[in-house]
Amino acid sequence: MTKVVLFDIDGVVIKKAKVFSIRLSESRGVGIGEVLKFFKGEFQECLVGKKDLKLVLPKYLKLWGIKDNLESILDFWFSGEAEINYEVLEKVRELRLGGIKCYLATNNEQYRVEYLMNNLNLSTEFDGVFASFKLGCKKPDPEFYREIMKKIGIENPREIEFWDDDEENVEGAKRFGFVVKLVH
Repeated sequence: MTKVVLFDIDGVVIKKAKVFSIRLSESRGVGIGEVLKFFKGEFQECLVGKKDLKLVLPKYLKLWGIKDNLESILDFWFSGEAEINYEVLEKVRELRLGGIKCYLATNNEQYRVEYLMNNLNLSTEFDGVFASFKLGCKKPDPEFYREIMKKIGIENPREIEFWDDDEENVEGAKRFGFVVKLVH
């Protein structure tokens, strides 16, 4: 019997949007290859809590010739990927009314998680959030799922349902023993 449902943020709770790297490239004239070097490089360390985005990003903004202040760039980034999927949110509300705990499970860094939880009030809609920056690992690493089970105190992975739009993450959760749903 399902006791907990874990929901991915991007592509499940938040609708897919044109990603920040593309929007930044298009709006500021920065080559997408240069932007992707950041996302494939140091940003990966921000995702697992080893580096702080607000300390890392300014040097890239300077390198890319972007004069906007850091907070306005973060707002441009976070607000551009913040459209709630209300169909999923209704399902979350229904599950919670039925006594099932609902958590977010995301590969995200701390400031975007804070933005989504506070600015979109997701903190009132979910029982909590499990983010890679706090766990020190990312989906589909089995350690990600293991840490969540430890933190919520469930020993049987079959009591946890996992919703994600990324096939690799869903397969990782399935191998771990979770009941899975690939969201399209």
